[in-house]
Amino acid sequence: MPWWIWLLLALLMLAVLVMGVVYAFRRANAALKLLGSFGSAVNQRLDPARTEAKGRPAQDPSFTDSVSVSAGRYADAHARLLKRKDAAHRNHLERWAAWRSFNQ
Repeated sequence: MPWWIWLLLALLMLAVLVMGVVYAFRRANAALKLLGSFGSAVNQRLDPARTEAKGRPAQDPSFTDSVSVSAGRYADAHARLLKRKDAAHRNHLERWAAWRSFNQ
């Protein structure tokens, strides 16, 4: 083959390589913009939850308080958890009792 065909092939290869890099850069840039808008949307929706969680005022982190304050918070949270579990268990028993009386 003549030398100019090799030159043409090398230039074509370089052109395709440059176009591939440009394409990859443009797609990466578009993906980063999409992720940025998604992150800001998530941040917008989670911001009220950070300032006030379910009507409770925001609290300092537990490692900044004394152990007794943290233990009291834990005990209160555990008591609420046990009440929720007990209510769910009672609701379950009531449903089964209603189902049993319905089938008899």
